[in-house]
Amino acid sequence: MNVKVKLFGLLPRRFPGYNPEQGMEVLLPQGARVKDLLARLDISKEEGGIVAMNGLVQKADAELRDGSVVHVFHPIAGG
Repeated sequence: MNVKVKLFGLLPRRFPGYNPEQGMEVLLPQGARVKDLLARLDISKEEGGIVAMNGLVQKADAELRDGSVVHVFHPIAGG
């Protein structure tokens, strides 16, 4: 299945040529979960602070759907 991934915060810097307007397509096996997507992209649980699929925040064990748009937000810190 294909999902479109959009990265935010510091995450786009890790992917040379990443286009923030278009995001990137990622091919995953049927039944893949959010944690599988993060592993495929080599994004640790701490780096992928919030993950939303089709506008709804998801947990790591949420199953992805073909054609979904997944937003991965780097945690915000500071003071």
